[in-house]
Amino acid sequence: MHNIKEVSHLRPLGLSQRMIAKQCRMSRNTVQKVFKMLDLKRLDYLQLKEFDDEQVQELIEYKKSKRELQYELPDYEKLALELTQPEVTMQLLWVEYIQICCKNHHIYTQMTQFKKYFNEYLNTHQFTDVIQHKPGERIEVDWAGTPVKYQDSDHGGDVTVSLFVAVLPFSGYAFARACPDQRQASWIDAHVRMFHTFSGLAKILVPDNLKTAIIKHPKYEDPILNESYREMAEHYGCVTMPTHVRKPKDKASVENSVNQLPRFILVRLRHQQFFTLEEYNDQLLKTLDEFNRKLFQKKSGSRFESFAHLERNRLLPHPSTPYALA
Repeated sequence: MHNIKEVSHLRPLGLSQRMIAKQCRMSRNTVQKVFKMLDLKRLDYLQLKEFDDEQVQELIEYKKSKRELQYELPDYEKLALELTQPEVTMQLLWVEYIQICCKNHHIYTQMTQFKKYFNEYLNTHQFTDVIQHKPGERIEVDWAGTPVKYQDSDHGGDVTVSLFVAVLPFSGYAFARACPDQRQASWIDAHVRMFHTFSGLAKILVPDNLKTAIIKHPKYEDPILNESYREMAEHYGCVTMPTHVRKPKDKASVENSVNQLPRFILVRLRHQQFFTLEEYNDQLLKTLDEFNRKLFQKKSGSRFESFAHLERNRLLPHPSTPYALA
């Protein structure tokens, strides 16, 4: 009977049934049986240790129908907000959940069911990306593959320029700016404007392996950053973590925005005429706001709502002066 009490003592620690069985020197079936008994009788270790051997034996032999068993489900909306906090995991939330259930003599679900229902809730609400990302943790940046154009007011004809795209993976909130070229000065300037638009900084910058960011990315060594890009990141207190070569999933969020945003912009600006890059970027900001406020198709809310309510306050503050390219 001592081992049965030990099982009740180890259970709230989040150990698997296999680990508890090994620790208490009993079969997994017995451990499972003890778990069921604790659920049925709504008992925890502090209560069970007061029972004598005969009382514990009676509890183990007692069977209760499934109809009589009712689990106390957690408040997933509240837990989803908790999960956005740094260092908070589903494992921690489950342990806290069963501690509350034990205190109130409620029956709690096991971790497998807890995670199953939790993930189902996250996937049907605006917290989908909580599973993969933390708010304000990283910004993914890249050049869009599709160029944009405006008309030259002096000589006529189209001028082709590059589109810089950035996204906060947690909320999907995006930034874009048309740049005259893909040189270092344009790359740095786009980052400075991006930080200003986001009203804050992320801990990590995730660029692709392009020359304006990465000089070389050896297979088994740290990447060699472009000196100006490294200085800019240090100025803003960011860590640069380039994607692995030929690994687009490393920054799937910006890859998705790189595909969606240019199409969204080009379609809405196709009938408008612009004679300077500044005119184009002024209208681009308005179109970008429309993109960020567009409602999600498979969940409630929008990129802007997720950013404003859950991510904006998690961004780091700007330094006193913006970075200036020397």
